[in-house]
Amino acid sequence: MECIAKTDKGLVRSSNQDSFAFGKMADFVWAVVCDGMGGTSGGSIASEMTVSRFKDTAENMGLAVSRSKDAFHTSAINSANALIFDKANNDADLKGMGTTVVSVVVSDGVAYIAHVGDSRAYYIKDGKVSFVTKDHSMLQSLVETGKISDDEAKNYKHKNIITRAVGVGKSVDIDFDVVDAPCGYILLCTDGLTNLLSEETICQIITDDYPSSAEKLVEAANEQGGYDNITALVIKL
Repeated sequence: MECIAKTDKGLVRSSNQDSFAFGKMADFVWAVVCDGMGGTSGGSIASEMTVSRFKDTAENMGLAVSRSKDAFHTSAINSANALIFDKANNDADLKGMGTTVVSVVVSDGVAYIAHVGDSRAYYIKDGKVSFVTKDHSMLQSLVETGKISDDEAKNYKHKNIITRAVGVGKSVDIDFDVVDAPCGYILLCTDGLTNLLSEETICQIITDDYPSSAEKLVEAANEQGGYDNITALVIKL
């Protein structure tokens, strides 16, 4: 398995509040992508703190990560949530900061995924793309309740309003997914990518040129306006 990633502040934002990390141990890979929110610096602090907790958890658990996937995700996210919440409550300038998170452990041909917020995971195989996660967002809630149609959702003006985030409360609700992934690609990304590129375009870029795909995904999003931070992390299975 191989992993590549690229993050960029885009063409509009003054700073980049996205963060990512990945690691390979023995026969498994772990990876995480975060999209921070909160003031001029709060978002980057929250996303960096979460990524740091994943690195520390991976180091502390070592090879046990592949045997305890849910424990790895849960431990890293819950500890990040507590740290961010505490820091925000002790610094008025950081009050309300938080971050999305999407993480994965790939072991023995299976992807174990956890997420909070609207950063996404996709599985790409044989030229087809599957959207694995479900956004924790106001837009997703409106679509699910039938208040707006799928066509209306494409032009919805408040796509950035999320209903769950790491660090905004004393506890955090995490969603988990398991995907059989013997071959192909796993993509973890922030909404700065998916709000600007179609699934078909994403799939084509990754399958046509994997080694350069993370960079090309970011370039393509910037060509479409780049109005948000953009992060793409691609695992080749």
